[in-house]
Order: sequence, then structure tokens, then C-alpha cells
Amino acid sequence: MRAFNYCFSTLGCSELNLHETADLAKRHGISSVELRTLCGSVDLISALEGEFGSPSIFAAFLAQRDLKVTALNTSIRLFDSDDMSAVEPFIAWAEAAGIAHLRIFDGGNRLTTGEMTRAGAVLDQWQVDRQSRG
Repeated sequence: MRAFNYCFSTLGCSELNLHETADLAKRHGISSVELRTLCGSVDLISALEGEFGSPSIFAAFLAQRDLKVTALNTSIRLFDSDDMSAVEPFIAWAEAAGIAHLRIFDGGNRLTTGEMTRAGAVLDQWQVDRQSRG
């Protein structure tokens, strides 16, 4: 048993597809990855659709390869968004594969109190939306 479970981000190997990423992880004894990029793109949904076609096939691949995904990068900037609808395409992929985290960026600037309040309201509404869908 190891003291740590290692993980790496695909940001450092952005040109790889998920099959190649899984091979890299296995070669180094790593069982988890954070998907930030695939196939040279931050558009993960397009890359996953191109490689797997559906969330269920993606989930089966991860199970077969014994690879866990710690987070999916959405490339969404919270402070540039009025709602969280851009997250929707990621939900089926995350749920099928048991991925608990979606990476959302803050926007990269020093924020005013009003911007923080607005972001809080967007996230609060997202929670309400999620609960209403079960």
C-alpha cells in the first residue's frame, strides 16, 4: 500500500487522447487523472464524443482500465457567466463515470464585492436547479 495516490493533469500532455493518457498513467503506476485537455483541445466534450461516442462507453473504458478521473475541466469562467447552463453537457459524462468534480474557473481577476455576490447567486441557483432534477 502506498502512502499517496498520485494523479496528474492532462494539461501537461495535452496532445494525448484518453487511451494514450491511460497508457501513460499505467506506465507510471498512476491510477487517477484530471482531464484538462485531450487531443490538443480544452473542448473535452468534443474530444470525448470523438473518442468514445457516449458517456456509457467512456465509463466502461475507465472501469476496464481501472482509471479514475478526479475532475473534468469545463473551461467555464464563473464571473463571465450569468448561469451555469454551460455545465450541462458535462453532467452525463461525469455521472456515468462517477466523476465527482467539474473544474470551473473564477475568471482570474481581483473581484469586487458585487461580483462575489453575483457569483454566489449563480452558484446558489445551480444548487437549486440540481436539486430540482434529483
